[in-house]
Amino acid sequence: MAYLVTLGQEEIERLAVQAGTVRLEPYWQFYEEVRIGYRGLPREEILPLLRQAAEWCGLDFTEADLREQADAVSEQRHYLFRVLVA
Repeated sequence: MAYLVTLGQEEIERLAVQAGTVRLEPYWQFYEEVRIGYRGLPREEILPLLRQAAEWCGLDFTEADLREQADAVSEQRHYLFRVLVA
């Protein structure tokens, strides 16, 4: 048996954000640990950790995204995660 469900744009956006949050939450927690423990260290030491965590969480960050995150940790800057729903 199949059901037809009609969703408005608001519901679709909310569901997409929730789905993205499920994968992003463990990564965000790991990122916070790296941010605290590795701040000020060179990007080259931070980047492999973030890359491995992203792969483990099933996140498809670009290399540029990961470099930007590693730079933020290295330079002790805040980083705002952006989620693109396609």
